[in-house]
Amino acid sequence: MKRSGIYLLIDPITNDVRYIGKSVDIRNRLYFHFSYWCLQKERTHKANWLRHLHAQGLKPNILIREYDRDALSLIEQFWIAIARNLGCRLTNHTDGGEGAIGARRSKETRERIRRANLGRKQKPESRAKISEGRRLHLASHPAWRHTKSSRGKISKAKTGKQLASLRGRFTISGT
Repeated sequence: MKRSGIYLLIDPITNDVRYIGKSVDIRNRLYFHFSYWCLQKERTHKANWLRHLHAQGLKPNILIREYDRDALSLIEQFWIAIARNLGCRLTNHTDGGEGAIGARRSKETRERIRRANLGRKQKPESRAKISEGRRLHLASHPAWRHTKSSRGKISKAKTGKQLASLRGRFTISGT
């Protein structure tokens, strides 16, 4: 089940709140923060901070608070304002609240996007480059590698289930 709410990324060294975000699917959003794209390609204050932690073999602590998805934008703005007033050195670039929470595109819009992308194919060189980059990225993270035996056990345990929980990979607090 998707968890919607506000999440805080907390510096494991100083215990300072460094980033406040909102999402209707927190698990998926957190996965993005630690993805290849964010850690290697994104050029933001938050991504630079995460890269710095990663280089030291650290991960931020995560605090999650679930809220009704209709109020997420206002709640995010509230918590960012509070944190800034308390002197937190946030890596957020904005005051929050932007984005279309849970927006659903109409069938017509989805069809228009589908038609616009029809026939577009990525060049084989681009696909190979992305695949190689992803492979190197995963190989560089010892914590993300498992033995053959472990992979078999994980596969058996996850059969028929969706994305694996982030518990165990990060320190997650809250409900």
